[in-house]
Amino acid sequence: MSSWFSRHLNWTFALGLLAILLIVLGTMPLHLVMGEMGETIWFLIFMFGMPLALLTLTIWVLKQKGRSLAHLLWFFLGGIGIIIILCLQNRAGNRVAQEAT
Repeated sequence: MSSWFSRHLNWTFALGLLAILLIVLGTMPLHLVMGEMGETIWFLIFMFGMPLALLTLTIWVLKQKGRSLAHLLWFFLGGIGIIIILCLQNRAGNRVAQEAT
């Protein structure tokens, strides 16, 4: 039996994007508490942590959908690319259904 995350890949992707956004926005007030060091920490999270988390999430979703990692190139289109990734058909699910019959 597969996990909820594997069965609901688009929801997993959307919730993961929301979590990444909330973490980045949640760390924004660090500069108020920590001053210059807080700004540096937030900058590092924003510039390195967020893209790395987004890339990791997207790679996992594409692999679960049975798609090529070449679909990562959709991110060059910005928000439209994220919508395109959400619209990609799940080929891995089709393989499992065909093998079961």
